[in-house]
Amino acid sequence: GDRGRARALLDAAVREAPQVARAWVVLASLRQQEGDAAAALDALLNLARHAPQALPLVARLMTDLGQQTGRQPDVAAVLR
Repeated sequence: GDRGRARALLDAAVREAPQVARAWVVLASLRQQEGDAAAALDALLNLARHAPQALPLVARLMTDLGQQTGRQPDVAAVLR
């Protein structure tokens, strides 16, 4: 459906321009809406790697997703 198409477009966007933070944020939001907290967190961890200047915008969401997925150490390492 539309979400699948949106996800495919976002996946392509982050592959082609990983430094664009907004694509990672929107991808994380979509994955969270789909109920996949782990994939949402993965998107934000990729954002941290490719667009670290945007971390302050997503720190709270990353912390929440880290708690939901039991991956607080991953989040803590990035937000240090």
